[in-house]
Amino acid sequence: MFNRSLFQKLVIGYMAVLVLTVGTLGIVVPRLFQKYYVEDKASELQSRSDLIMAILSPMYLQYRQEKKHSPQLLRMIRNLDGAFGVRICLRDSRGTIVSRTDAAGPETAVPSLFPIDAPRLQRDSICVTSKDPEPTLSILNLPILDEKTGATAAFIDIHASLTGITATAARMQLVIIATGLMAILLSMGFAFMLSRKILHPLRQIQSAAADMAKGDFSKRVVTNLSDEVGQLAVSFNHLTDSLAKSLKDLKQEKSKMQAMLVSLSEGVVAVGVQERILLMNPSAQEIFGYRAEERPPESVPHPFLRQLFHQCLTTGEEQVGDLSAGALILHVHISPMFDTDGDMIGAVGVLRDISQSVRLEQMRREFVANVSHELRTPLTSMRGFVEGMLDGMIREPEEVQKYLAIIHDETLRLTRLITDLLDLSQFESGQVSVEMAPLDIRSIAERARRKLEIQADQRRIEIEIDIPETLSPALGAEDRIEQVMINLLANAIKFNRDSGRVLISASERDGYVRTEVCDTGVGITEDDLPQVWDRFYRADKSRARVSGGTGLGLAIVKRIVETHGGKVSVSSRKGEGSCFAFDLPRCPGESYASPEDAHAAYRA
Repeated sequence: MFNRSLFQKLVIGYMAVLVLTVGTLGIVVPRLFQKYYVEDKASELQSRSDLIMAILSPMYLQYRQEKKHSPQLLRMIRNLDGAFGVRICLRDSRGTIVSRTDAAGPETAVPSLFPIDAPRLQRDSICVTSKDPEPTLSILNLPILDEKTGATAAFIDIHASLTGITATAARMQLVIIATGLMAILLSMGFAFMLSRKILHPLRQIQSAAADMAKGDFSKRVVTNLSDEVGQLAVSFNHLTDSLAKSLKDLKQEKSKMQAMLVSLSEGVVAVGVQERILLMNPSAQEIFGYRAEERPPESVPHPFLRQLFHQCLTTGEEQVGDLSAGALILHVHISPMFDTDGDMIGAVGVLRDISQSVRLEQMRREFVANVSHELRTPLTSMRGFVEGMLDGMIREPEEVQKYLAIIHDETLRLTRLITDLLDLSQFESGQVSVEMAPLDIRSIAERARRKLEIQADQRRIEIEIDIPETLSPALGAEDRIEQVMINLLANAIKFNRDSGRVLISASERDGYVRTEVCDTGVGITEDDLPQVWDRFYRADKSRARVSGGTGLGLAIVKRIVETHGGKVSVSSRKGEGSCFAFDLPRCPGESYASPEDAHAAYRA
C-alpha cells in the first residue's frame, strides 16, 4: 500500500474507514437493540409470571386435591397464554407435563421445549433464552407450593417468543448495511471527485518539479482553488519564478566568473580540504602542460605548489612563494576559502608569471655590468698610457706616437659604444622616426661590401652578392637599412674563418622582401640562438674582444627592422656557419623597370 499513488491511498483510506464504521454499526447496534429489548421482555415476563402463578397455583392445588381433570385449569392456561402472548407449561413435582400450550393456544401432548432433568428440578426459578427451534425467552421452575406441607407440588414454565425482536434486529442490521453501502458508494464518488480535484494541481506540481529538475522553469501550476492546495500552487509558482531568477543570476555570475578566469593571464588553481583540485583555469593548465580542453588533474601537479597548499589548509594562513615550472618563473599567492559559517572549504592560489620581469631585471643588471665593463676597459687603458706619458716614463717619440694611436683607437671605440647605446635607447623608446621610401636592396648591399672590403681582404674572405636585378623594391629608410646591412656583414666577416665566404641574397615572399647574410664561420650553438639579439651578447666572447665589437650590433639591427614593420631571424649550426635574415615590407604598387622608377613613383 505504501507504494501506491496518493489518489489510491486516499480512496482506500476513505473506504476502509467507511467499511469499518458501517460494519461496526451493523454488528453492534442490532445486538445492543436486541439485548435491550430482551432485557425489557424478561422484566415484563417476570412481572407477568407473578400474576400467572397467583392464578394457576390455587387451581392446580385444587386439581391435585380432587385428583381429576380440571377443564377450567386448561382453559385458564389457554386464556393466560392468549392474553399475555406466552406459552405456559405445567409440570408436576416429578417433572411430568400436566398441561402445555403452544402460541396458538390448543393443548398438546408434545414434550416440553426445555427437557427437565432431576438436578434442574431442585433449583429455584431461572430465566433463560434459547435459539432452537426459535428465539425464546423462558422463566423455568416457578414452584407451586403445597399450603399444608410447604413442599413443591408442581412447576410452571413460561415461554415468550423473541422472534419479533430478532426479526426487527435483523431488519435493522439490513437497513444499516444498506444505508452503509449507499454511504460507501456516495463517499467513493465524493472521495473520487475530491481526490481528483486535490490531486490535479498536485500532479501539475509534480510534473513542473520534474521539469525543474531537468532545467525547465517555464511550467506553472494553474488552479482555481483557494484552499491550502491552491495556496500551495501559488507558492510553488512563486518558488519557480524565484528559482528561475536565481538560477539565471547564478548562470550569469558563473559565465562572468568563467570569462574572467579564462581571460586572466594569471593561473588560478582552487583545491578542496582534501587537497583535490576543484578548478583550474586555462592559463594554469597551460602552465603545467595541459590543453584547455583536457580535464585538469585531480591533485596539484607541482610538489612545491602542493606543499604551499598543504600549509595553507593546515594553518589557515596565506602562503606566498616562487617556483619554477619549466622555463617559467611563477609567483604564487595562496589564500584559504571559508563558507558563511566560517568553516574552511579549501584554498585558491594565483600563479603569476614573473619570468619576463625576472629576465628584464637580469638583463638590466647585465646591461649595467656590461656597460660598466665596456667603458672601464678602454678608460683604464687610456688612463695608464696618459699617466705614463705625464710621469715621463714614455719619452721616445716613436713610443709616444704608438700610445697616442692606441688612445685614439680606444676613443673611437668609446664613441662607437656611446653612439650605439644612444641609437638603441632611441629605438627602444620609440623616439626614432624613419622616412619610408622604396629601397634598392642590391645597391645597399654593394655599398656595404665596398665599405667592409678592406676587412674582408685582410682575412681573404670572399663577399658574394646574389640579388636579382628584377627584385621588387622594399620599403624603408635607406640609411637605417644600410646600417643593418653593414652590421650583419661586419659580423659575418668577424666570425668567419680565414679564406671563408659570405653570401648576400634576397627574395620576395608573402608581401615582404627577405634579405639573408650567410657565412661559413664558426656557427652558433642551439642554446645561444635565442639570445643573439640581446644587448652585449657575444657568441664567441674571446674573438669579439679582439675585434673590438660593442655587443650591441644585432640588438640595433632587430630594433631598426622592427621599427620598419619587419622581423629578423637566424639559423645556425655549430661549426657550419650562420645565416641572418631580415624581412622588410614590399613597396606597394606594380613592378618597376628599375628601383629609381619605383622611388620616383613612390615620391609622386
